[in-house]
Amino acid sequence: MVNYRIGYYQGYNPENGPPLISGPVGAGFNTIMRLDLHTGEIKSFAPGPSCTVQEHVHIASRQPGHEGYLAFVVDLHDQQLSEILLLEAEHPESGPIARIKLPLRLRCQVHGNWVSAQALAR
Repeated sequence: MVNYRIGYYQGYNPENGPPLISGPVGAGFNTIMRLDLHTGEIKSFAPGPSCTVQEHVHIASRQPGHEGYLAFVVDLHDQQLSEILLLEAEHPESGPIARIKLPLRLRCQVHGNWVSAQALAR
C-alpha cells in the first residue's frame, strides 16, 4: 500500500436524485467524489437527477503539482444516451471541462485504465 493523500470514487447521494437502475449491480452511482485523506474534505460533482456515472479513469498530468483529470461515462437515463465527461481531478465541483456527446447509450463498463502514448510505445 502507498500512503496517498487524495482518493477519487463514485457513490450514490440521495440529494442528487432518486436511485436509478444501472447495470447488473442495481442502483447506479450519481456522484463523483474527491476525498482529501489528510483533512477529510470532500469535493463532488453530480451530472443531474436522471443520470448515473460509471467508473472514472484517472489521467495523470505532465504539470508538476497538477492532479490531472477524471474521464468517465455518464448514462443519460431520460434520453437513453451516454456521454463522456472530463473533469479537472482537483476541482470536480467546477464541472466538466470537456463533454463528448455520444449518439447511443453505452453498456456499463467494468474497469478502465489510462495509458499514455509514451507508455504504449515502450
